Amino acid sequence: MSFVPAWIDYDQTERDRVNRILELFLEKESRDELGLGSVRDSFADLLFPGTSTIQTRLRYMLFVPWIYRSLEEKKVSSEVFASKADSLERELVQPLLESEDNAGVYGRVAGQNLKRLPSEVYWSGLGAWGIRLIDCSRDEYHRRVDRIYNCRQKLRQAERSSRELGDDADFDWKRETQTWHPKLPEIPDDFPEKADLRLTREEAEFIRDRIQLSCHRSLLAFLARKPTEHDEEFP
Repeated sequence: MSFVPAWIDYDQTERDRVNRILELFLEKESRDELGLGSVRDSFADLLFPGTSTIQTRLRYMLFVPWIYRSLEEKKVSSEVFASKADSLERELVQPLLESEDNAGVYGRVAGQNLKRLPSEVYWSGLGAWGIRLIDCSRDEYHRRVDRIYNCRQKLRQAERSSRELGDDADFDWKRETQTWHPKLPEIPDDFPEKADLRLTREEAEFIRDRIQLSCHRSLLAFLARKPTEHDEEFP
């Protein structure tokens, strides 16, 4: 008889914590007898919220929502939404490797056979920085996308009726239709066939503003406000 560990995760934060714990078992000589790992993670969440050591380049914070938004615009159904997103993330590897600055590309070694997709790595950070507005796990988002389409259609109809009646109604359930920040930079016309990791000024300012508004008291926000070299050994 064999046993397989399993757990129920209620949000992405819990899922990320469990994944970090499981990854420790893959490391050789990984020990935490004093339980300092949770203390370390707590400090990390306070100082640099939404980030982790396995994140590589900042533009993935835009690649992921661009891929998902493009699928939403095509109204890809929940039945194939996850597989379509998976394919697009893997197809992004080659254009990035062919770009001039390809350090930190996910799939640099494994190619399209990479086991952990950028969307999984950056999902929590996208929520922490207010770029992702839908508050659920990545898998749940895949399953809920049809309901999101329906809510958007009902919202348009309700807003149209409201305008015809001259009523300035406020719909409480509008939040259920929002998945990504409305001021997310526009998807480049040649994306994802062509892509590189260099941020444009508009993209950098958007990310900086998201950090300032969502976690303004963190060290991360301070460094984003003052992007100069620092000689201090400790914060």
